[in-house]
Amino acid sequence: MKLRSPRLLLAALCVTALATTTGCGGEDAASTPTTPAAATTSASDTSSTTEPEPAYRSWIANVRPEVTSIVVHDSPGGTQLQLDTSGLGPMNPVAIPNPLPSGAPTTLMIKAGTTSGTTSGSAGVEAGGSIWHEVYLPVRPNGSTGWVADADVTLTHTDMAATISLSAHTLELRSEDQPIATYPVAVGEVETPTPIGTFFVKELVQPPNPGGSYGPLAFGLSAFSPTLVDTEAFADGVIGIHGTDQPELIGTDVSHGCVRVRNEDILDLKVREVPLGMPVTITA
Repeated sequence: MKLRSPRLLLAALCVTALATTTGCGGEDAASTPTTPAAATTSASDTSSTTEPEPAYRSWIANVRPEVTSIVVHDSPGGTQLQLDTSGLGPMNPVAIPNPLPSGAPTTLMIKAGTTSGTTSGSAGVEAGGSIWHEVYLPVRPNGSTGWVADADVTLTHTDMAATISLSAHTLELRSEDQPIATYPVAVGEVETPTPIGTFFVKELVQPPNPGGSYGPLAFGLSAFSPTLVDTEAFADGVIGIHGTDQPELIGTDVSHGCVRVRNEDILDLKVREVPLGMPVTITA
């Protein structure tokens, strides 16, 4: 088992369209390159401990830099997973590029309760002489999982998590299952709802205009719009958490599916070092 010091990169968007990462509409069409900031989790090497994992801990699979495309399998050691990743019907083989198109290092959240270990959620499953991890995937359909080889990743963990309540219009950030911050949010309107489910933070991007419709920062999630597949204003229907130039709309159902927070709150999330791979649960 390969555990390492968990310095998870919060990568900024390279010179590509912001809409391809958190495309919720608006006038901001492109980003500017920035230097990635680093965030730490509270991980430590637990390979030799005999104490049970705390229930609030989440394990993260960081794709190794030399792996430029990680193949996802349908079972431990099985064939390549096939999914309707476009949302248009055809099934496609799943392989995730590394880094992501935004420039962020590819980071996947390990699905809890699927390992054979009794003291570590990172234990994995053995098949064919190799170790495999079931991970949540940053592709359509929402909630998709697949298996990746332990040899292609290094493992870290985080004790941070977030829950977004659509009805309460809140985002609660927790550490070791204790609330540390709560922010008011705006969410998707009826025709373009924010999806419900278990997701994770896959990237941090910086819009070119900090005073624009996306605010100064946007966290891209592994979630996709359930109603918008791919439009000029909402490429791929990717859901994100971002700032806003209309703070008066916070607390309402108004977006194309993304979660809007006040600009000072999105900056506070960065200060709190929200890591890539952190679980984000969206509830009704």
